[in-house]
Amino acid sequence: MEPLTPLLSNNGGVGANALGLVLHQYPRTLADLVEDRRDGLVRHHLRRLYPDPMTGQADWNVQLAADGAIVGVASRSQGRPVKQVGFKASDAFFENAECYCDWRFVFLPVTALQATRPLVRPEPGR
Repeated sequence: MEPLTPLLSNNGGVGANALGLVLHQYPRTLADLVEDRRDGLVRHHLRRLYPDPMTGQADWNVQLAADGAIVGVASRSQGRPVKQVGFKASDAFFENAECYCDWRFVFLPVTALQATRPLVRPEPGR
């Protein structure tokens, strides 16, 4: 997996330096998403750690970037997915998976090219 480049953003004047710029970091643990103190402020991205719906346990297989930060999760379930085909083009990587553990949910940052494309809105009634 290619490492993802961290992004800089304005944090309302509260930050690591006098300019108020804070380096966004990916979490090191899933617990960081419940109580995130990485930039000095407490943030709650999740209310709690949720169980994997396929196993019933909070036993996620975390997907790591090259630096060890968490960029996604996958189930540990060896069950075969009921749905095998017919996914939207953007979800085609789910097709023909051997097990739910092959379904990886990974954050991919928006690139400048993607951000400049106009949004396509569905026609009314669809």
